[in-house]
Amino acid sequence: MKKRLLLTPLNFLLGILTLFSFSVKGQTISGVVTGLDNNEPLMGVSVMLNGTNKGTSTNKNGEFTIVVPNNKAVLRFSYAGYLTQEQVVGSRTTFKISLVKDSKAMDEVVIIGYGEIKKSDLTGSVSKLKAEGNEDKPLTSIDQLIQGRTSGVQITQNSGAPGSGMTFLIRGASSVTGSNQPLIIVDGYPIETDQRSLTPNTGTSMWESSTPPTNPLAAINPNDIESIEILKDASSTAIYGSRGANGVVLVTTKRGKTNRDQFSYSVRTDLSRLPRTIDVLNAEKFIEYANEGALNSKRDSVYRFDAIPALLANDYFWQNLIVQESISHDHQLSFTGGDDKTKYSISGSYYNQKGIIKNSSFDRGSVRMNIDRQVLPKLKVSGSFSGIVSQTKSTQQSNSNGDQSGSAITGALRFRPIVSPFAAGTDDEPEVSIEGNPLTLVSLGRNVSRSNVVLANLKGDYSIVKGLNFVVNAGVNNTYAKRDNFQPFGTFAGRQNGYAYTGESSNFNFLIENTLNYNKTIAKKHRINAVGGYTWQQWNN
Repeated sequence: MKKRLLLTPLNFLLGILTLFSFSVKGQTISGVVTGLDNNEPLMGVSVMLNGTNKGTSTNKNGEFTIVVPNNKAVLRFSYAGYLTQEQVVGSRTTFKISLVKDSKAMDEVVIIGYGEIKKSDLTGSVSKLKAEGNEDKPLTSIDQLIQGRTSGVQITQNSGAPGSGMTFLIRGASSVTGSNQPLIIVDGYPIETDQRSLTPNTGTSMWESSTPPTNPLAAINPNDIESIEILKDASSTAIYGSRGANGVVLVTTKRGKTNRDQFSYSVRTDLSRLPRTIDVLNAEKFIEYANEGALNSKRDSVYRFDAIPALLANDYFWQNLIVQESISHDHQLSFTGGDDKTKYSISGSYYNQKGIIKNSSFDRGSVRMNIDRQVLPKLKVSGSFSGIVSQTKSTQQSNSNGDQSGSAITGALRFRPIVSPFAAGTDDEPEVSIEGNPLTLVSLGRNVSRSNVVLANLKGDYSIVKGLNFVVNAGVNNTYAKRDNFQPFGTFAGRQNGYAYTGESSNFNFLIENTLNYNKTIAKKHRINAVGGYTWQQWNN
């Protein structure tokens, strides 16, 4: 008996889909990547499919495997210290790639403390980052510029609040009880990185943690940055002593260049919103579970049947009461230029960011001026000045005893949906008789930190003989911060008649450095680089 194969529209459609599924799988490409100079396999080479974020990296034998959609795909091979290479797949399924060393990258100058050295002569663990190419990113501070871009550096923002503090670790924590913050040096001047330097005490030890400390690095405009070097090994301690035990971050700001005068202005606006809220019980489910829990414990129902309809009339989703759409504005203005003897760079900026949580924001205004002057054939003078004014408004998000009445977010998650957040007869005023009402915290609470930071230094570089320079660097750094804190009636701290406190802090320090730098090249093959000097920095708080 012969069997017939019946071709129905459904079978035909399944066949077409099957063929299509095979076609979208693409083809598998494999290969090996070596260095052209020694033919040794290169481990960790980035192999990316052009135009996508799909890619892989080579193993210890220099081998890789990647799936491409078709033979027109282009593979990009990149590796630190080598020139990037691109290859069209074509009809090949195996590749042997030989990367060429980038001589320019090896001749690149890296700043290491009080001097600079060619990258090819570098023996310590130093990472260099350039700020260019990040204009499309909404950066608030330097740490966001570094985050995720270099190995051995871990940066974690302690809170999502605008301008909030961050944890900055270089090769892990080195102290259990002390600070792990690295030493930050801007244009040769060590600056304050203590997270409490811009957040004065609230006045009571119990509520000292009610607001996350502000980020001192947020006071520096990331658009003023030219490059960043990070010293990660013992070399940082050898140069800066115990202050460099947690690593050193060297920040170089933009300076003028020899070309025609240039003027630029840019403005940027960003919008953001909470991607999703946390699922909690609505009024109906809350009453149901509350009664079921009571019955399982052999107790009477918490909510009587005849009272439930009235309770269901109040069904509040507390999270929506404390969040808002966030918007930020960033204005940048700069003048740069110079000639053979004088170069200048003047910039100003204003940045404003509203937080996702209501009544939270960060504002920063800054001005910076860098001038370089070749006074004499052997004498060069450089001056830098920056002034920053910032303000951080915070909504209380935590406290030292974990009480929900001290946290707007915790309260919004834990408050019952059948409880009205509004005062009787209103639809916008918070009910202060309910202790810890999240609406009270975001509407009536006030926690504002203001800071003024001034940093100025003047450097003179005199060439005694060829290769031997005497450098004098002197400067001042002044930081003033003020914090106004008000906890209204209806909060734990303000349960009596409200609680208010104003705190101030002032920090002034000056720096004087005298160094001799010797840099000599012998027979075009051997180089001597030596630094010796004396540094004095004093604080007056």
